[in-house]
Amino acid sequence: MDKRQKRKVWLAAGFVTVCGLASLGSYYVSQQKEQMVLQRKEESPAADGEGVSVSGKGSSGGAELADGSTGGAGGALDTEHTARAEAVPEETLCVYICGAVAAEGVYSLPAGSRLVDAVDAAGGFTAEADRAYHNLAAYLSDGQKVYVPTGAETEELTAAERLDGRTEAEGGDRKEPLPVNINTADKELLMTLPGIGEAKAESILTYRKNAGPFQETGELKKVSGIGEAMFERIKDKIVVK
Repeated sequence: MDKRQKRKVWLAAGFVTVCGLASLGSYYVSQQKEQMVLQRKEESPAADGEGVSVSGKGSSGGAELADGSTGGAGGALDTEHTARAEAVPEETLCVYICGAVAAEGVYSLPAGSRLVDAVDAAGGFTAEADRAYHNLAAYLSDGQKVYVPTGAETEELTAAERLDGRTEAEGGDRKEPLPVNINTADKELLMTLPGIGEAKAESILTYRKNAGPFQETGELKKVSGIGEAMFERIKDKIVVK
């Protein structure tokens, strides 16, 4: 065999070797890819399972909160909302309190409140107030006006007149012909007014005789023995004509 033929044989052998190596390399690479794919497939169910598990927990938690079966924040809010919806609005009453209190005004109080509650709402008594004039345990009524007199205003009242004033102020059932015309009423009719006894009725008649007819009901406070507290009790029961 000459040199040329030997070269051809070696070249052929080299080509076959190179092709074989290339085939082996390609096969090796393909096997590696398949192993990687299989490994990913084997790992993916676990990941998917974890995802389902987490999602399931979230869905389950949401369902439990929706129907209120859990003690979470959502269930507490639902319970609170239901409680508010079922709550019955509390009835209230309005009272006007004035006189010897810290802050005169109209106050809204729960139904069933007592006079002491109105005094507290108005900031309490002033230092000059006659604290014993009203029965503080008396129940209030809607639209009621409460005048708290000073000690100086009630100093002139007898024990009977003080009791009469408290009865009238608390909405007692005393009956008298109303209104009374203080320009024409005689002593007996004047004495039907709360707190007006015989002595005060005679004082009214004497004033009317000396000064002439009353021009307005407020002029009655000029009569001896009739102060602001007394006038407040009877001003809605008298007229001048």
